[in-house]
Amino acid sequence: MTGRILLTGAAGHLATMLRPALAAAGHIVRLTDQRRIWRLGAREDFVRGKLQDARAMRRAARGVTTIIHLGGSSGWHGERQWQGVIDSNVTGMTTLFEAARAAGVRHIIFASSMHVLGFHPRNQPIDEGSLPAPDTRYGVSKLWGEGLCRLYAQKYGLAVRVLRIGHAVGDMADAAPGQGVSFADLARLCLFAIDHPPTGFDIWHAVAPHADYPLSDGRLARDHGFAFADHGPDAATIFARLTGNALLSDAARRHHGGDFADFP
Repeated sequence: MTGRILLTGAAGHLATMLRPALAAAGHIVRLTDQRRIWRLGAREDFVRGKLQDARAMRRAARGVTTIIHLGGSSGWHGERQWQGVIDSNVTGMTTLFEAARAAGVRHIIFASSMHVLGFHPRNQPIDEGSLPAPDTRYGVSKLWGEGLCRLYAQKYGLAVRVLRIGHAVGDMADAAPGQGVSFADLARLCLFAIDHPPTGFDIWHAVAPHADYPLSDGRLARDHGFAFADHGPDAATIFARLTGNALLSDAARRHHGGDFADFP
């Protein structure tokens, strides 16, 4: 797909990982973040602003074909800074989507999280069709974002894909048990998603395969022909690591969300 891509949260670690892949693929990319980015590539420009700043988001969305929405509040710190989560993940995301609709953007890729399913027991397989079971208020905010994506797809006709991202790492050996996805595979998946927009709304699990430990119904390979290059350990290894880690709580061992399921 040709056209300008808007990358939100562009100063964050996922966007920093993704930018070289977008450049290598020849995409023209507009970056936006509340923090200034000083070093821009030859095919990049930058609009500074918070997600909840309607004027900034209108500038950012102008002339854009696809938005990759990585911006917002993430992780544990959001549990203690809840107003910041509301400002970015709720108000900010709504502001961005309204700017996209007004600008005629037709394709959005939203970075959700596997933590929308984190309170499912580890011995229970989960896939894209599983009922939500968020493990934190952060997970709830991502689930809310998925609902907004469905609304804009069904009500306004946008093509919106949710990527539920696992624990993204440079080396799969550093990933939380059963949750990892390599930076390389995540970048490849984002590029694949750009070139294969949905007809309406859909969800992909951006987490590496783990033998006998299903986190997906296999739709990426079956329906779209995408295969992860980097795999995680099998189920027996995952459960052995969990049992052998004395620092983990019982809740972290029992739930797919790991430590998030035990966060106060």
